[in-house]
Amino acid sequence: MLDAIERLGERPSVILETGSSAWGTNSSRLFADYVVTFGGEFTTVDIRIAPLLRLWRDLGPRSVIVCDDSVRFLRRWVDENPGRKADLVYLDSYDLDVNSPTPAAVHALLELDAIRPALRAGSLLLIDDTPDSVDFLPEPARTDAQRFKESNGLRSRP
Repeated sequence: MLDAIERLGERPSVILETGSSAWGTNSSRLFADYVVTFGGEFTTVDIRIAPLLRLWRDLGPRSVIVCDDSVRFLRRWVDENPGRKADLVYLDSYDLDVNSPTPAAVHALLELDAIRPALRAGSLLLIDDTPDSVDFLPEPARTDAQRFKESNGLRSRP
């Protein structure tokens, strides 16, 4: 996460996040602090109201909190901002179940498809819960994951 923030280069940035973080790594607060310091705007969307209620007092004036389905929100954002590009998009709205990874993968693809028109060369796209090694997975899931990787490929960080 910090590597991505550093890649923004301390310049005003448009940051979009699906799956607000009122707990855990607090990515929402990190992104909000970034735009307060360097300019730009941060929008976080979550289908659950609980994390949004925990965050709303903590995020600065350059931040927007939205309660909505992430795919619907991203499509609407693209439609309402024609030609506008995002500098960083963090997809974290669907937690991975390593024993049943397909629903999270499909949801991430739907989010990617929705935001794709707002991506440009140089946009940063982060997708949570995407390990770059099958060693991260519990033993029973490794064989299927390795088979998937061999047939579909995997591109890790450059």
